[in-house]
Amino acid sequence: MDAVVGAVDNVKVDIFDTHRAWCMYANIFLEILSILLLLVAFAGNSEDWDEIKDGAWTVQLNSKDKVVGYVGTRAYASKGSGHTVSMFEDCDSSLCDDCKSAGESAIFCTVVGFIMVVVMLVLSFMRRTGEQKYYKFGAVVCGFFGLLFFICAMGAWDDQCVEEWPTSNGVKYEMGNGMNCVLTSFFFTLFGFVTHLCVSTSNNDKSPVVAPI
Repeated sequence: MDAVVGAVDNVKVDIFDTHRAWCMYANIFLEILSILLLLVAFAGNSEDWDEIKDGAWTVQLNSKDKVVGYVGTRAYASKGSGHTVSMFEDCDSSLCDDCKSAGESAIFCTVVGFIMVVVMLVLSFMRRTGEQKYYKFGAVVCGFFGLLFFICAMGAWDDQCVEEWPTSNGVKYEMGNGMNCVLTSFFFTLFGFVTHLCVSTSNNDKSPVVAPI
């Protein structure tokens, strides 16, 4: 384990290492933005029409490119008269079952990704001025798993739900705010992962020195 941690700690790119404080400030800024964006994605898990609209993972359009509905991770919100909300769990079709399962998987993976971003934010603050053992390794690991779970969230939603929706009569589907927010958070997390990996600990290690016995 120590060998793996040491290998990760010794990775560095000079331009990142020279500007470590600015790199960590950039990380902090983007990680805060990611947290806010992911809160929008979570709104797509609501039962409220307005919240589903704001956080929809997919938007349904007709042949004239006019929005006719919003697909959240738990329900479909129709833009027709009355602004009705149809919960996936209340219908018996295989499409509803697929989207219910996909929504649960997508939200679970997004929650895990959210937690990884929060931990990265804390570690970015810690690494801004100094180092302790496992700071860099922890940030890199959190970044890796954050990226992995964001990919799983988007993949589960697209493969298990969106691909199953009918496309007859010119109906089409586009990414909604929720999916866009997860995708943007993915790229912000990728930046953080690369930055943490490229800033070494060797020149800034403030771990206590233990005298040899």
